[in-house]
Amino acid sequence: MTHIRIYFRDLVQLLTEPKSYFRDRFPELTFSQALTFGVVSNWIAAFLGWLTRTLKHETLLDGMMKMREQLSQLPYWKDLPDTIWQQGQDVHNGPLSSPWAVELLGIFISPFQSLFNFCISGIVIFVGAWVLIPKNEESGQDKLEVSGFIKLIAIASAPSLVGAILGFLPFGLNSLIGFIYTLTILIIGIASRYKVSSLRSAGVILLPGILAMTVLGCLIFGLGALIMGLVAAFFGGSHG
Repeated sequence: MTHIRIYFRDLVQLLTEPKSYFRDRFPELTFSQALTFGVVSNWIAAFLGWLTRTLKHETLLDGMMKMREQLSQLPYWKDLPDTIWQQGQDVHNGPLSSPWAVELLGIFISPFQSLFNFCISGIVIFVGAWVLIPKNEESGQDKLEVSGFIKLIAIASAPSLVGAILGFLPFGLNSLIGFIYTLTILIIGIASRYKVSSLRSAGVILLPGILAMTVLGCLIFGLGALIMGLVAAFFGGSHG
């Protein structure tokens, strides 16, 4: 019970007072504690998201049944034997049926997916930090290390719970609110721990994406120029 109480205390403080959380509580957390906090938050969010989709009839099972109803209205499908829907009928027989199995598998692998996302995102944002954050260490400033950014990403993923709780909102507003909340927490965390402005902190997050799009654009342009050159070489000279 002590760990559960500490978890919810940290969660409330992070979501309501992020500046004081990153100033006072964040330095006390070990790397493994931060990862555990992020994994548990995302796991709860995954379950709440599934529960919300179940109540809204938006699960994979509901999608299959809606597809069946729509296809049954077509003239061609009306003439098919009832056995063609046998798999659709079996989905009611138990939790091990295909749609339920996929939904449960998604919840089961959520912790592993979260750890993977923490590591990849931490490495990516470290690139932006290495470019934009000054190397002269100030008092209380964290060192520029990949592990530090993985830890920060894990903590900043907690607002996914907010998006899951707001799952009843229409037009995917819950996902947008969760994303903005997460981005805000991450900006505050970087600014607080690495002693930079909020604007530079936002740049740390955005720069890797801009660099990736620039490199991808250059590759596409170079590939297009190469293809055009090959086409001109093989077909352009034949008219001579």
